[in-house]
Amino acid sequence: MTMTSTPGHSSPAPAILGHCKQVYAAMEEKAKSDTEGNKYFEGALTRLVAECGLSNPYYTSITQALKAMDCIRQGRRGGGGIGSIWFLLQEPTEELFAAYGPERRPTSAARAVEAAQLDQALKALNVRVSELELKVALLEEGLA
Repeated sequence: MTMTSTPGHSSPAPAILGHCKQVYAAMEEKAKSDTEGNKYFEGALTRLVAECGLSNPYYTSITQALKAMDCIRQGRRGGGGIGSIWFLLQEPTEELFAAYGPERRPTSAARAVEAAQLDQALKALNVRVSELELKVALLEEGLA
């Protein structure tokens, strides 16, 4: 297991970093080079994630982390039988992940605030829908 260390203690690196390293290595193994020497992976990244033995829900977390660490950049979006192109910039490292991690992952307090805001918005929408339903019912009665 990979360990990160800070003065006084060490802790295991997050699993997502291991997944990022695994997917990046698989991309690099299948990479091609363009005329300027840039390495790129062409194909379906979702399929590559599955080939790495990772379940589909990890795809988003892995690609977000790789992009945020500036390990990969999308050159072309795939679709309709055409594969995506991803440029390989640098291997994911614990240092890159540590620099990416704290700014990108919301804290539990931030998630709680967001959940409260969403809850309030949902309640407001429910009130509006109830009012509209009442008005429609009154209009229907008036037309009957």
